[in-house]
Amino acid sequence: MFVRQKKNKSGVVSVQVIDKSSGKYKVIKTLGSSSSISRVEMLVKEGEHWIKSQLGQAEIDLSAHRMPSISSFRISSRLPLPERSYCLEKFSMR
Repeated sequence: MFVRQKKNKSGVVSVQVIDKSSGKYKVIKTLGSSSSISRVEMLVKEGEHWIKSQLGQAEIDLSAHRMPSISSFRISSRLPLPERSYCLEKFSMR
């Protein structure tokens, strides 16, 4: 599901919750319409909140999770490369 903003012929923006699970777009809920940008943004946030409440999924806050820096990774050993002559014999085009 996602929130769609659709401009009508009159210039008013409608905010709807849309589902496309069966291959077709289906309007699940119409949240409202407005010509005011701030009101439309409020309706979009309301729609996102409605979707989260319907799906029952919790958000995971990854902002506190830090990835290790690249300098913390160490290469323990390197694999030996095959001999050059072996490579040339095996893949040479005749």
